[in-house]
Amino acid sequence: MPSPRHPPESKPNVLMDGQLVAWEDANIHITTHGFLYGTAVFEGVRAYWDPEVDELRVFELDAHAKRLERNARMLGFTDTPDWKTFREWQLNILSCNQFHTDVYLRPVVFYGEGGIGIFPKTQKQRTLVMAVPMGKYFGKPLLDVKVSTWVRIGGNVIPPLAKVNGGYVNSYLAVKEARDSGYDDAIMLNNRGYVSEGSGANLFIVKDGQLRTPRHSDDILDGVTRNHVMRLAADLGIPVQERAIARAELYGAEEAFFCGTGAEITPVGRVDHVPLGNGQVGPITKSVKERFEASVRGKIPQYLNLLTPVPKECPLVMPAKSQAKA
Repeated sequence: MPSPRHPPESKPNVLMDGQLVAWEDANIHITTHGFLYGTAVFEGVRAYWDPEVDELRVFELDAHAKRLERNARMLGFTDTPDWKTFREWQLNILSCNQFHTDVYLRPVVFYGEGGIGIFPKTQKQRTLVMAVPMGKYFGKPLLDVKVSTWVRIGGNVIPPLAKVNGGYVNSYLAVKEARDSGYDDAIMLNNRGYVSEGSGANLFIVKDGQLRTPRHSDDILDGVTRNHVMRLAADLGIPVQERAIARAELYGAEEAFFCGTGAEITPVGRVDHVPLGNGQVGPITKSVKERFEASVRGKIPQYLNLLTPVPKECPLVMPAKSQAKA
């Protein structure tokens, strides 16, 4: 079936409620509850282009799709697709846009239109999946970060383990404060004063040859990339400890890095202008980063099962209205 092709430099097609639509038609109503109140959950997923085999492959697609289904249930959505459908839809939107570059996917589940009120007057649960070309999330290879005065949301406020749209106002405030103060990003503490994570990524520090990272109970996202980093560390023989990390430990760390779908592995050089180690990318961070990049690009055989090839042909037909604009 011919694909409504959109090259990477144009506006990609979008999947709305399972239907392929042009970018310009991917709209929501102003009374959409997910827009008015943040009642939505989302995922961030990356696909990596391999020019040697002319193939686009999605990293950890199943893990992301399962987390989206799990988080939708956590927020109270009961009439949404299962993870296998989310998986299929993400492959579809990639196939139908025929990308030949690295891509970022954003599937979202949200309450639809239907009036004003904290409790939605509609039970209409909607979905969208968009995909856009994306290179590096941060514009520099080594970050200068600030410990934020904004406290990370707690598990009894908005579930931090889940990617709940409304909760990301917390992250926005932290990164805005950091940028306004001349930093690249923020590290957030939880309401007990322990280290939680960055504005949009999990955090690892290095001390005495060991990787240390906050626990789930420290109000962090249950990160897919974080889990992969711990597997990679085991491959490299680097011990990993999940435990509470005091703020003061940040300044005594030899190395640190953010990890996440967007951030991938991004080293931190300074915290509150205090250099970590020699202020450069440390050897353990470098080893983890190199192995991560090799694994997501299909260079490590044992991790090929985490990469899902994108089919070449688009299985969807765009409606006539959107097709005319495509």
